[in-house]
Amino acid sequence: MLAYVLVTDAPYFAGPTRPESWSVEAPQGTYQVSVWQPRMEETLQKEVTIDADRSNLTVRLTER
Repeated sequence: MLAYVLVTDAPYFAGPTRPESWSVEAPQGTYQVSVWQPRMEETLQKEVTIDADRSNLTVRLTER
């Protein structure tokens, strides 16, 4: 058995809703999004702005 535990004080966070996607609802604003996967060498970080028209972030991970 293998488990990963993430402890965060962030008010918004999400885990996978399907094996290849996740979603989170947050009010308008600018956020720092971090993406981590066990086989990644480093955490991916991206600044995202959510406006009245919504915002989507797509991250494609590929194997080396």
